[in-house]
Amino acid sequence: MYPLAQFYLSNLPYIPEALKKFEYITVFMGEDFPEYSNTDGLVSRNGNGWILRTYTKDDVLVKNEYLRDDNFCPKAYPLEAKFHAEDYPIWDGGGLDEDLEIEICDLEEEFDDEVSYYQDIGNDHTYLHKFGGYPSYCQPGLGLEVEEGYNFVFQISSDDVAQYNVVDSGSLMFFYNENEDKWMMYFDFY
Repeated sequence: MYPLAQFYLSNLPYIPEALKKFEYITVFMGEDFPEYSNTDGLVSRNGNGWILRTYTKDDVLVKNEYLRDDNFCPKAYPLEAKFHAEDYPIWDGGGLDEDLEIEICDLEEEFDDEVSYYQDIGNDHTYLHKFGGYPSYCQPGLGLEVEEGYNFVFQISSDDVAQYNVVDSGSLMFFYNENEDKWMMYFDFY
């Protein structure tokens, strides 16, 4: 597995509440993206083609041995974290719970020319790497909770500078279950 990302959370302008107990997060990926299984469906569990490790300030980082292969390893570079105060879900592509999505559709039908989600409710969505906010689904998504107790906390997106592509300009979305201290990943693409 190759190192995909290492995040020093104390340097970020925003951290989801569930991650505030951690100092570092490291993410390693296998050469191939995880295949979906009948057991887990559209999500992949930590250790199935990828590894995510969390560390508190007192933990020692675990070294991961790998042979660098520039054919699939992303180019290393530092990210510059910026705070985005507004990140709205893509209501017709996932990120909202189904009841709210139905309510928006009903409002748009009832007030036809008067209400538009993109103009009146949410007009800004961040598709880049991010902690918090809403997942950037390319296909109709899973919402903020992929499985009971697993909530969206961060995303790694395709990146031209790093020469990293999630299949076809997609993203890796990570979901954390704070009660069980377990992770799931979902990825999709265009």
